Amino acid sequence: ERFGGSWEAALVAMMDQPKSRIIIHAKRRGRGHGGWSKNNPFLKERFVQIPVNIDPVSLASRILDVREQIATEWTDDLD
Repeated sequence: ERFGGSWEAALVAMMDQPKSRIIIHAKRRGRGHGGWSKNNPFLKERFVQIPVNIDPVSLASRILDVREQIATEWTDDLD
């Protein structure tokens, strides 16, 4: 509550969001990447597009699972 709300407010807001898909653009290979020469004019820049599906409910559930695991580990460490 110190930051203007309860700790679960962000997760509840996340779960209200629709599923979505994002595209990650990454350099696959080309000049100066993967050991290739930066000055080689014959190497073309190559990129790959990776689609990632985002399911907010699943993501929030996984975050809560990690939170629970960390809490258990901390409790065990303090005992």
